[in-house]
Amino acid sequence: QTFPNFALGGDSFTPSGSVVRTVNNQKAIASYWDSGSRCYHLARVGLTDIISAKLDDHHDIADIRIVGDDIFFCGMNRSTHQAFLGHASVSNIEGQNPHIQFQELNMANTLTTRLYRLAAYDDPSSGTTRLVAVGDTWYNGTPDPNIYPCPASPYMTECCAHIVVEYKYQYGLFTQVGNRVLNDKNGHFEYACDVVETDSYVAVVTFPTADELIIHRCNKSNVLGTFDYYFRYKIPSGRVVFSACKMKGDTIAVASVFDYGGGVDDMQVRVVDLAMMSMPYAQVFDLQDKDDIYEMVYLPDDQRLVLLTNQTYSYSVLHHTFCFLRPYETVFPYNMEKIYEVYDRSFTSVDRLSSQHIVAAGGDYWMMKDVTYNAPRPLVMKQKPIWSGISTRQTP
Repeated sequence: QTFPNFALGGDSFTPSGSVVRTVNNQKAIASYWDSGSRCYHLARVGLTDIISAKLDDHHDIADIRIVGDDIFFCGMNRSTHQAFLGHASVSNIEGQNPHIQFQELNMANTLTTRLYRLAAYDDPSSGTTRLVAVGDTWYNGTPDPNIYPCPASPYMTECCAHIVVEYKYQYGLFTQVGNRVLNDKNGHFEYACDVVETDSYVAVVTFPTADELIIHRCNKSNVLGTFDYYFRYKIPSGRVVFSACKMKGDTIAVASVFDYGGGVDDMQVRVVDLAMMSMPYAQVFDLQDKDDIYEMVYLPDDQRLVLLTNQTYSYSVLHHTFCFLRPYETVFPYNMEKIYEVYDRSFTSVDRLSSQHIVAAGGDYWMMKDVTYNAPRPLVMKQKPIWSGISTRQTP
């Protein structure tokens, strides 16, 4: 397949919180909210067609992972206000005979529970697929005795805790291994940001305070049982949330936006070697304003890291921006390339499509981009668009 440099396509081009994950370089799985039918969708997006499976109006998907033909996802049931894990298959959606499973996470004395980041992978030691997710829960009244004292809460009768859950999936059944609350009776509190599967480990990225990063390096066959093996890193103090992704082997990238107050903001990107728990590379980029990092993905063939952000440009205009970094760069300073779609559509999720292409989603529409080619002038596209029913155009 010859890919164009850039292609954009979709249905009604209605923005909504969306997640996209690559199946192979010909197709992807995406979730989105359909305002017309007022329900969530799980769709297989291909080179020439889109096959969509309707869910319902209350299972809000926050993350998706693909393991072979299996699609795993997590989120929150807006009807029960409880977290869930879900399963579908690529082949069943393509055959227009989807079978969607949901496994709700029920924790005692909770008002609301969410799961927002997920890792899923085959576990040869047990012959199952293992699922690890991070999220949070709001307790009502007196929580578990280990959740004390409660962190600051916007409601006097509630307190919040962050959680890690571990499941096995086999023969259509979800089996809970356990869950871990990241608070304890001694007042220790961790904010769970992300979970990443690498070749040898599962890394859970958290922070307890504004000047510290924690990485739990876990055994892939026993995540909760090895969760207490973690490393702390001192970082500059500032309001921050981390996003992480696998790079190659057992290295991960950890990115964050630091808000120091008074209009001083920057983006910090670190490379962490989980085998040695060392941090061999780090970069800092100045920002005009506070920013959000939605997701990021690494393209190993090009050694380029792509961050999907929401950045402020001149005249205080926000754009959903793709930032192309060189995480192993040793000569500084260098200019970080940035692009945004010319009609300023919003994007919330990104994944690697091929060795040099990314795919992104922001609603019932999808974009692909060659990360190695950022020409400053329009290019007439002669190839067929990679996504069906749409125009192709060069990014600015």
